[in-house]
Amino acid sequence: MWLIFSNFAGNNKNTPKMKIRLLFSLLLCATAATLPAANVYWFDGRQHVSYVRQKKLSPVVEQAIDLFSADMTAVTGRNAQEKSNGQIVIFQLDLLDNKEFKQLTALHVPINKFIARPEAFYIGLRGQNIVVAGSDARGTAYGLLELSRQAGVSPWTETGLPPERRRTLSMDSKTEILQWPVTAVRALQPFSNTRRDFDNDDYRKLFRLMLRLRLNTLVPDSHTEHHATGKAFRHFAQEQGVDIATARQCEGAETLDLAYIGDASHELSLSTPQPGIVADQLDRAARTADRRPWLVRIHRPTCADFALQLFADMAWSHTPAGSDRLTNRYRTWLAGLFGDVAAQKLMPLMTDYYRLTGICKPELLEYADFNEGEFGNELERYIAAYKSLARRLDSVDGTIDRERKTAYEATIKYPVTAAAITVEMNLQAQEARNIARPGLFYRDHEALAAAANSLRAYDRLKELNARMGNRRPTPMPKLPGKLTDKQVKQYATDEQPELQPLPAQLGSTVALNAAAYSSASAGTARQPMTGHSMNAVRLPRGGVVRYTFMAKEDNPAVVRVATIPRSGTNYQVSIDGTQTQTTYTRIATADLLRGQTVVSFNFRVPKGLHTLEIKALSDGVTVDQWMFDFDINRQFYMFPVTDY
Repeated sequence: MWLIFSNFAGNNKNTPKMKIRLLFSLLLCATAATLPAANVYWFDGRQHVSYVRQKKLSPVVEQAIDLFSADMTAVTGRNAQEKSNGQIVIFQLDLLDNKEFKQLTALHVPINKFIARPEAFYIGLRGQNIVVAGSDARGTAYGLLELSRQAGVSPWTETGLPPERRRTLSMDSKTEILQWPVTAVRALQPFSNTRRDFDNDDYRKLFRLMLRLRLNTLVPDSHTEHHATGKAFRHFAQEQGVDIATARQCEGAETLDLAYIGDASHELSLSTPQPGIVADQLDRAARTADRRPWLVRIHRPTCADFALQLFADMAWSHTPAGSDRLTNRYRTWLAGLFGDVAAQKLMPLMTDYYRLTGICKPELLEYADFNEGEFGNELERYIAAYKSLARRLDSVDGTIDRERKTAYEATIKYPVTAAAITVEMNLQAQEARNIARPGLFYRDHEALAAAANSLRAYDRLKELNARMGNRRPTPMPKLPGKLTDKQVKQYATDEQPELQPLPAQLGSTVALNAAAYSSASAGTARQPMTGHSMNAVRLPRGGVVRYTFMAKEDNPAVVRVATIPRSGTNYQVSIDGTQTQTTYTRIATADLLRGQTVVSFNFRVPKGLHTLEIKALSDGVTVDQWMFDFDINRQFYMFPVTDY
């Protein structure tokens, strides 16, 4: 400023206009010097992140401070340090003494808005200080760990996912965050098959993850409830702000199953719900006005992390997931875990993975009934699709940073690879059973090859599970006879069947995804990452979708409509506005296995162009695929749609 003023005063050649402009510049400089900065830096690249705290805090807040300090080490290379003049000021309202309460009041924190709300927290700037205030122990802990989130630390850092390093950390000067949970009880039940599945170290990690996800209640199952009586177990839970409840206390809860609960001998450590199915269930739950508990059941958190994150976020806020934004949300989530480059490559692969798991959950494949004789061998097509997916995923491995490899293995690589191996193991076993004639198994080289391939896949799955620390026994495939190791080596083959292009196998059959409609009424919405099509169509009550198709024969035919399983829905089907038929859906176990409820309608129409119309007569009708087929008695598993 002095130099500008000196030049202005000593230059007699300045015109009046120039003098005015220079004077205006001086005023701007002086004004800018008094304006508050747009951002307040709480890590400037040199000094440690610092905090100051009240005298008395609950154990969960102490634990949150430890986690926050470790987070800052991961983000900045320096741990957070406690200082008398620390920049982050931490208050737990229910443990304040009089002096501390006066200090908080002097900061004009709007405590009246949240002091009476359980688990609430406030984050705001006061000058250069960041105030973190919680209404109680959990609220304070959640508030401090929200700062970790703001710094780019994912809750999944507990599974070995490091955050990106940051040169600086700043906060907009107008930042004010005020949050509290909509759902009071946000519970998790770790489902296991044996008493060996979880030990104290596993629970310690799980409790830390629950704290970061803001899940506040653990419901032990029958195999793990013995832990709940242990003193160390309850101490771990208290440290992380987790209550221990019984299943009876969560009766009537909004329940999300991210684990198949059934016969223990038929399970893998996989949780394979499609994101669209999860989002739709949670959106419907969030639209209700009740405040009943929310409960999620799960085997391994890392194998259903996106779904678990979605559950935790919506249980906290009831903000709709928004099926129209779900694809972008999942892509953003992948980028947050593994970076933009990896996310771009992973997105189409994981979309394909969820399509395949939507066709059949890999942990339940032995119950599926694929038909080798339909549509050019749909069984081998499904195996080939998984093998292709696994190969394509191998090409992404090299793009993952070394620091993120552990999380990548648990979150992406294991679920996809284990599913691909399981598909080969169970479907090759099914093929061996179907091919082998009674008493002639050991003379049938084709059946022996299928059985040997199944056992070879079984060995690979055992090896993979052992490497991933999965202590659950790997189920043996069901075969028509026993083979020795020598026979497995003798008959196993890497030869791939020559699968002909699917369109050439359809003949007069027409099969389409529901999203390929020619017209639709207002309110019709596509539901991405849902169903075999991965783009199912949700109809409002009274909503209609229409499709144009060509009948190549003049014979009796069947229209098969596949909807996303949901009890109590009804809809009607007609062709050319006539022969209207109505159905009321009821869900069978096979529907949940298949991910579709398939209903058949008999028609007879002349050769030529026709219009199929599907009309929803109730809420909750979500159409996935449909088929017009002259083989009325066809036995098949997958709709032969080609436009994925």
